[in-house]
Amino acid sequence: MTKKAKLPSGWPILGRYIVDHPWAYVVAVLSIALSSVLAAIIPKLVGHLADTYNAGHLSLWAAERTALWILLVGSVRVTTGWLGRFLTAQHGRKITFSIREQLFSKWETLTPAYYHQHSTGELLSHALSDVDVVRQMAAMGINTAINGVFMLGASAYFMYFTMDSRLAVASLIPLLGIPALIHHFGPKIKRQSALFQASVGAMSQTVEEIVGGIRTV
Repeated sequence: MTKKAKLPSGWPILGRYIVDHPWAYVVAVLSIALSSVLAAIIPKLVGHLADTYNAGHLSLWAAERTALWILLVGSVRVTTGWLGRFLTAQHGRKITFSIREQLFSKWETLTPAYYHQHSTGELLSHALSDVDVVRQMAAMGINTAINGVFMLGASAYFMYFTMDSRLAVASLIPLLGIPALIHHFGPKIKRQSALFQASVGAMSQTVEEIVGGIRTV
């Protein structure tokens, strides 16, 4: 009995695409990282304004200057965040088009026996739902990962060096439970995702048969 070959995941496909378009993703990652760091700076500016007010040294000029800094930092943050998300979303659509084009080219080379074993709905599920998972990983996945890492790092830095180191350490303790949660829920989410993809394929097959039957009638 031969061992069933393990199908490649979307990570090698995404990795090859990133290698082919390095500068776009370098700019996107740097933009998202800068936006995340600036997002952590804005509360620091607001805190400085509140501390100045509590100390009784707040003047109109100081308030205007802080407001201008908040406006400047916020504008740069929005611009860089939009740029990074725009680049990842744009290339996510491009990688979707490339994968579907390769998939269709592959289908043209297969024998009729393959199509006797796989329904039209299953093929539609591969071309639509499965490929869209790679797009989401190339766009939202990268955005969320970079944003989370750099915002967490910037927040921890400001708390540790400008506020209270004990508060910074205490705020990081709940993060230790995240790997356990991922280990527990990860396989369950993967199984549910596989069931969802199979259901989409079955639904697509049913719709194709109904539409084909209507045309026949």
